[in-house]
Order: sequence, then C-alpha cells, then structure tokens
Amino acid sequence: MLAPTTVRRLALPLVAGALALGLTACSGSEIDDAAQKAKDAGSQVSQAVDDLRAKVDEAKATATDAKAKIDELAAQLESLDGAGQKAVGDAGAAVTDAQSALDEAKANGSEQAQQAIDDAKKKVDDAQAEVDAAKATATGSAADALDSLASELSTLSDNLDSAGS
Repeated sequence: MLAPTTVRRLALPLVAGALALGLTACSGSEIDDAAQKAKDAGSQVSQAVDDLRAKVDEAKATATDAKAKIDELAAQLESLDGAGQKAVGDAGAAVTDAQSALDEAKANGSEQAQQAIDDAKKKVDDAQAEVDAAKATATGSAADALDSLASELSTLSDNLDSAGS
C-alpha cells in the first residue's frame, strides 16, 4: 500500500489534470459534475489517509500494551532458562522497534516508514516464535506469563499487518 503522503501526491495532480482536460470541452453542468467528482475523489483520498492513521494508532496502542506486559511480567519471567530470557529480551526489542516504526509512519507516511513497519512485523513474528518455543520448557507462572506475552505479540503482529497494508 502506498503511504498517505504518496497517495495525496499522486491523487491531487491526477484529479487536477483530469479536470483541466475535461473542462476545455464541457458545458456548465458537465463542469459542475466534474467538480463534484473531484471533490468526491479528494474525500476518498482523505478517508484513506484517515483510515491508515487509525490503523497506525491501533497498532501503536497494541505495541504499548505489549511493552507494558513485558515489564509487568518481568518478575515472573526471572525463573526462565537462558533461551526463555533471550526470547523475552527479543520480544522487548521487537516491540520497541515496532513503536519506532509506527511513530515514523504516523509522522511522515513515507515508503521508508512502510518498510520499517514491515521489518518490525517480521521481528515481532520472530520474537513470537521464540516465546512460543520458550513456553514449551516453562512451567507455572512463567508459562502463563509467556502465554500472555505470546498473545500480545500475536495481536501486535496483526495490527502491524493491518497498518502496513
């Protein structure tokens, strides 16, 4: 999907060009109709940008929740073995990367921001796989904590996918 800024940059000249071409041979009612179509197209572009921003906001809120979950469960996760501790550390790093990518996407909506979201999603998916593997050897409250963390990472991954599409 194109970034909001890119969509605006592409759509507005196209609409203006279509209007200019069409206006040279149009009657008054045709001009009014063309103007209304241009307004409608502008509204659709604006709505697409607003929808993308809402998806980014939702993904950012999920990333914040996942980071809070990691911090909250830190005491329960101290009993994990080395692989479990690494999985939790990688999850924290992946969430931090996701937050940065979402901040960038919200600030400028560039193609680089889109790539950053895609990269962050891959890191979150990798971290989720590590957490799932660590769950296999964890017991008690640590296993429950990892299960909760895996759920948060899954939701974040889905929201990053939505924000990136």
